[in-house]
Amino acid sequence: MEFETVSKAMDAIEGFPVNLRTVVQHLLISHHGQYEFGSPKLPMIREALAFHYLDDLDSNSPPPAPRSRSIPANPNGPPTAAPSAANSRLDQFLKSTSAKAEENVANPKLFQ
Repeated sequence: MEFETVSKAMDAIEGFPVNLRTVVQHLLISHHGQYEFGSPKLPMIREALAFHYLDDLDSNSPPPAPRSRSIPANPNGPPTAAPSAANSRLDQFLKSTSAKAEENVANPKLFQ
């Protein structure tokens, strides 16, 4: 079902590269990784093998533990809000990277 849905979506995109279409279709067909797990095709490219391992890891991982909505600031004080995704290390890194990229665009001498 996913194969047909994604194939139709690729057909709907004008000028979609044929070689990329082949890779995407191979990823979908081979993501089970082994014939015993229902895969009609074994992964034949690095991307398909990585996709299979990620899918396998996802299917074998336990569900994430529920997060508390609040974390006590101290044992005797009121609870505070849980850290949001906006304050995560990844978000801070992306913001700093974005700011550096904007500086580079503002300074065309860096590209000469």
